[in-house]
Amino acid sequence: MPIDQLSGVDLDVLLERIRHLLSAYRGTLPSDRQHLLDHFSLADVAHKVVGVGSVGTRAWIFLLEGGVEDEVLLLQGKQAEASVLAGHAGPSQDANQGQRVVTGQRLMQATSDIFLGWLRVESPDGGDEDYYLRQLRDWKLSAEIELMRP
Repeated sequence: MPIDQLSGVDLDVLLERIRHLLSAYRGTLPSDRQHLLDHFSLADVAHKVVGVGSVGTRAWIFLLEGGVEDEVLLLQGKQAEASVLAGHAGPSQDANQGQRVVTGQRLMQATSDIFLGWLRVESPDGGDEDYYLRQLRDWKLSAEIELMRP
């Protein structure tokens, strides 16, 4: 749902707050990625409906536009909660759950998303919510079985 369809929200105030949050996220990126991100500016935001594995968490899509025609960057912000393993393995060394996810991704993958970062926001109920951000890409692939040969 595009944020301009939210009722009871001052859109200008909300967009300015999101720009501030994206600036904080920028600080979690390596300096070369910060420089690359600086070429983009926020154009739109939408709430994303999450899949079965993420039910109960929030997800957002950020559309950023570059200085060249048709140059866009889609970032996905996904809410990160404490790991289900924390009860067995102990709490994370990272105070921010988004940072915990990013740290884990970087440890497990030789090359992770170049825009992988994190941030903390104040939730509508006054608490804190942690998020990790990454490029939005649909890498899912479906095989068309009808077209396959035995």
